[in-house]
Amino acid sequence: MESDKDIHSYFWERMQEAVGVLPKHLMRILNLQGYSSCDALAEVKDSDVTQIQSDMRLLAPVKKACLGTDEMRNLYGQFATSPESFIFLNGERKAILKIAEVVRKYGIHHFLPGTSGKPCTDFRPSAKSSDLADVLLRKIKTYYGSRRVDTIDFACFFAKLDGLTATVSIQEDGSAIGMVTCKMCKPEKTVKLKKTPMGTWLLGNFVKHSSQYHYCVRNSKPNMKRNSAEIVTSTPKKKKIRNRV
Repeated sequence: MESDKDIHSYFWERMQEAVGVLPKHLMRILNLQGYSSCDALAEVKDSDVTQIQSDMRLLAPVKKACLGTDEMRNLYGQFATSPESFIFLNGERKAILKIAEVVRKYGIHHFLPGTSGKPCTDFRPSAKSSDLADVLLRKIKTYYGSRRVDTIDFACFFAKLDGLTATVSIQEDGSAIGMVTCKMCKPEKTVKLKKTPMGTWLLGNFVKHSSQYHYCVRNSKPNMKRNSAEIVTSTPKKKKIRNRV
């Protein structure tokens, strides 16, 4: 059985084949945070990077008390002598976000021992993953297209669905994880969807996201006739009340 140290070492070797050489202290920090070799790495966003910085500043007194000069440099990099002021440099921040992007695209198992993934010297998405991403985006458009109504609000929302992008990672059990980037959101948000081993994409997370931020479909059943669905727009109109004489 391989030790955690061996697994982390293998993980970073594979990762650097994908993204290039990484600062050693950056890898050690992600190990310390528990992100290394963990699927949670795929969900890291810019706000998480900021939180990691805060954690490292919080840990500074403890680390200074138990680590030597070289060990502090290995963990805090250029901030070894002033870890209370630790921040990621711009390039380091972008590197962490790139790592997260790559894990989302290929899945964490691609970087762990015992996987049959392609060599990391060629990190283009496989045709199957790319095809699944296209299918996922079509499924989303089909869902809303089957609930179409003749309103300007719906037409604007539906047109913006063309701006969605997606990446898909295939799991060992035949299921798949899709990460849909919603460019309607400012800043952009990523919505995680799952395809079952039987081949069904579960769109609930995106529908919930859309209902909360963009457009809410009241009737969850598809239209048999084009105008039969009830749609609630983001700015519903108030009903006029007429006084009866």
